[in-house]
Amino acid sequence: MIAALMVLALGAEPASEPASFAASLPASAPASEPASAPASHASFETIVTGTRQRRATQQKHFAKEQVAHVPGGFGDPIRQMQTMPGVAILPLLNGQLIVRGTRSGDTAFFIDGMPVPYVFHFGSGFGPSVFPSLLIEDITFTPSLPSPRYGGMLGGTVELKTRDRFEQWVHGTVAVDLLAAQAHLYVAPTPYFAFEGSVRRSYIEGIAAIVTPIIPDRIPAVIPYFTDYQAHVALRSERAGHFDLWFYGSDDGFSLVGGNAFADQVRQLESFLQKTSFNAWKPRWRLRINDHLEHETTVLLNYVLAPQGLSPNIQWQLGIRDELTIRFSQRSLLRVGIDTLSTWQTPSGPQLIQPAPEGYEAHRLSLYGDADLSFGRVDLKGGARLTLWQLGFRLLTPPGFGSLAVVEEPAPVFLQALEPRATIGVKVHEQVRLSLGSGLYQAPLPFSAWVPVIGPSIRLQRVDPRNLRINSFTLSYDRTQLTTMEQNWQSVASVQWQALPWLSVEVNGFFNWMRHVTISRIFGTPSPSELRDRLERRGYGAELFVRAQSIHGFSGWISYTLSHTEDVQDGRAVPSDYSQTHVIGLSLAYALPYDINIGLRFRLGSGWPVTPIIASRFDLTTDQYYGEIGPRNSGRTPVVHQLDLRFDKMFRFKKWSLSLYLEVLNVYAQKNPEYDYIPWDFSGTRYISVIPILPMFGLSAEF
Repeated sequence: MIAALMVLALGAEPASEPASFAASLPASAPASEPASAPASHASFETIVTGTRQRRATQQKHFAKEQVAHVPGGFGDPIRQMQTMPGVAILPLLNGQLIVRGTRSGDTAFFIDGMPVPYVFHFGSGFGPSVFPSLLIEDITFTPSLPSPRYGGMLGGTVELKTRDRFEQWVHGTVAVDLLAAQAHLYVAPTPYFAFEGSVRRSYIEGIAAIVTPIIPDRIPAVIPYFTDYQAHVALRSERAGHFDLWFYGSDDGFSLVGGNAFADQVRQLESFLQKTSFNAWKPRWRLRINDHLEHETTVLLNYVLAPQGLSPNIQWQLGIRDELTIRFSQRSLLRVGIDTLSTWQTPSGPQLIQPAPEGYEAHRLSLYGDADLSFGRVDLKGGARLTLWQLGFRLLTPPGFGSLAVVEEPAPVFLQALEPRATIGVKVHEQVRLSLGSGLYQAPLPFSAWVPVIGPSIRLQRVDPRNLRINSFTLSYDRTQLTTMEQNWQSVASVQWQALPWLSVEVNGFFNWMRHVTISRIFGTPSPSELRDRLERRGYGAELFVRAQSIHGFSGWISYTLSHTEDVQDGRAVPSDYSQTHVIGLSLAYALPYDINIGLRFRLGSGWPVTPIIASRFDLTTDQYYGEIGPRNSGRTPVVHQLDLRFDKMFRFKKWSLSLYLEVLNVYAQKNPEYDYIPWDFSGTRYISVIPILPMFGLSAEF
């Protein structure tokens, strides 16, 4: 007898791994004759045992196949998280996540539990992710209350899990689309060894060189390009455990196309075209000591070349995580660990803006514990993270102040943070579960805000009155604000209803109380005086998430978020730059016969808060226009909405297959605001839509 079995647990995802069952026939049944059907279901019993995986409050888990055919990200599963509840809508190609009123950098990305220097090419979210979907096994999005094993962020987490299976075969893929080409190879000659590698290279600049006319007086065009690579070696043994080693990295840059008549200007411009790249080395060793103990050690070494303002910087990162998991029973689990991360950053070129930090370093040591307990219908999850920070930087001496200049090197800053968190879940009905949770998250001030926050203070010590030359001076910095960490106290409530075996409904409420945070903007850049301000931010709202698992080829979800985020300055509350009141997300996928898949994604959101220009006047004495600015964030950008479609088709052959897809972003060419500017006559804020519609075509061959 062959049967298919699906096990669904409330609050859990369907298992994608196959399960095998063996039933023994009665000894009296002749081997040459088929056994008769049992007289009743009670004549035999099948028992399935296993550890139930209880996910965190409001956590969303997706296998790669569940988001592979959803449009909007060119097959990139990370971008599919933009339709999750609580995630705001950014411009067309921006893949960053603004979750529940927090900043885009407050939501951290991890690959196999370790942080990633850059998730997207060019570091801004406008490029594809640096880790292709071919290597991703599944993805988990946690908008609030992430595990204590993660720290240094104020928002949620996105966890990418790579392939962790030993399949004894040879598998390869070659993929090409309009922007890049990719090759992937997986080799497992034995059940105990596997190698996997992938490389991807864009050829946008090559296409631009062909389609752009080379006119002698043409201004050169700046064209981006990117490269990324991944290599994975895995070994496993019954006694020594599982060892795997990852090498991965990316390289982003810009090419100048055309403009032969501007050779001198091109050479000058090339010095301003900065590259962004990183290389990572990550070994991991996992050992299952017995049925109750598991041990895991991970080391991370990153080399990052990144722009900081107008000057490139070189950054080294060394991280170590050592974790022990203790399973007392099927209903109780304890996980404890130590997590360290050290960062050293130095400029790789001249600093164009001085005084400026010459070097920066940060050392973090964290101890964390996480417990998962179950008592009948009640689940308890609790834990804490204790982190010690040491932050420091060196200063450049501003030129032109004489040879006897004295620079006060700032002493290191020591910080400590205790971050408790806890959740409780109660199964009030066979299909209904209630959850409550709260936790504190803390992070040091972002390094990008250090220079304007610490602010220079120059004291002249000796001045030559004959030529007014400064012979000696002291440069000091006010570091009082550096000792105050940014904080976010997250509180969530959730109701989960498993309406049908394939249909779940979830209603969430959240409240984020953020303190000592800095201003950051979606449109425009904060002024240095604004960056010095540390303010209080409150975000609260409600979310609806309806998800359909695969049923008759159909799957997808719809989400709606009603929220408000406000900043408190001088005792007055104003809308935050990240406050988007209404957000609707819809993602659908449908599998048709003949290996055809179609997908749809729609997003709609209310406008972003902006500071309007309320009046304009012309001054005859200066022959210039002047604008009068209204209250901060008292205006709104237009409503944003976008429809994306995708079509996939697979052709199967004896030993290989060919897949092709067509994806169109912003199908009806909606001109959503992506950038803003103020015209010369201050007649009001204007918005620019760079890409009204974007089609993409690609194909891949697999063997």
